[in-house]
Amino acid sequence: MKTVTLLAAALVAWAGLVGCTTTQPTASAGTGVVLSPQDEAAVRATVAEFINIWNHPDMKGMHELFTEDALWILRNGNVWRGKGEVYRFYDTFQRTPGSPSSAEKMEVRSLAPQVAVATVKMNQGGAEFYTRDSFVMAKRGGAWKVVHLHSTTIHPDVAKKDRPDFGVTR
Repeated sequence: MKTVTLLAAALVAWAGLVGCTTTQPTASAGTGVVLSPQDEAAVRATVAEFINIWNHPDMKGMHELFTEDALWILRNGNVWRGKGEVYRFYDTFQRTPGSPSSAEKMEVRSLAPQVAVATVKMNQGGAEFYTRDSFVMAKRGGAWKVVHLHSTTIHPDVAKKDRPDFGVTR
């Protein structure tokens, strides 16, 4: 329990350091399923680790974040199917380092027991380049793993006046 408390405290501190605003987890319509605080913290930690690995390439670390049957849809429309393609193409991509990414906003929602989605507004290296990334995750073997990742570029005009709640109505 002490480890979970320390992890949760570290995540709160990390979110404050990177300026990432958050909202409370919500259940999807009609399911009534809500993540435990420990699971929400673990989902957020998985996204934080993805960003850390993106900024400091670690092939083994990236490989461990995804399920065997993962699907990653890049903002250009390319699709990486399965952990093997994620590993192979990420390795090729990381040979040409880009700008560091950071999370600006994150919303975590439960979709079903042991299934969650984290929607993240990412700043892709400063200036005016943003993406919105949806990480669908499943809890497998006690760890939250990425099952589906979809990234889309946010038009600069939309990014400037982006609502803090992503337009979600409650």
